Amino acid sequence: MEYGDWSFVVLDHLWISVMKIPDERDLGQQDRALMAEAILEKIPLETHPFAQRWNGAIGEEQQAWFKAQLDDSHRRGRRVGVFSHIPILESAASDRHLAWDHKAVLKLLDEYNHVEFYMAGHCHRGGYALRNGVHHITIEGMLESSAAVEASYSVVNLSPETIRIEGVGGCSSYSFSVCT
Repeated sequence: MEYGDWSFVVLDHLWISVMKIPDERDLGQQDRALMAEAILEKIPLETHPFAQRWNGAIGEEQQAWFKAQLDDSHRRGRRVGVFSHIPILESAASDRHLAWDHKAVLKLLDEYNHVEFYMAGHCHRGGYALRNGVHHITIEGMLESSAAVEASYSVVNLSPETIRIEGVGGCSSYSFSVCT
């Protein structure tokens, strides 16, 4: 998706997951669920708290597609915002709420200087951290809002110089400069 000089990429970090809702139209889903089980067997939970059944991964095919999107946007001089359900940076979430392939995705982001933000959810308490010029924002979950709050969400506003995230209800607000 594009807007102005921005490109937005949406990653499916539950593509390889044991938590995906069954979909008879997705012929590869059962194979990916088996792959997810195999991944979890190789990652010891005792030393890798993110090896939770509620997390997942984008996998090699989606990583290759993501790299192609980043290459194309870089070649065209566009800024990039990334959205995914699952965070990839512990300091913006928690060690239990990270994508299984978070290190690979972070390494990929490190290859580029035009990615401005990575926005996720999943870790209900929310969080924010800046890493290598990329703003990692984890939007708080509705479940963390008080009963008195009827709605909890965020609105993203972009300008050439800033990204403003207006939190409503139980969500935090942020404003930060972007590279131009």
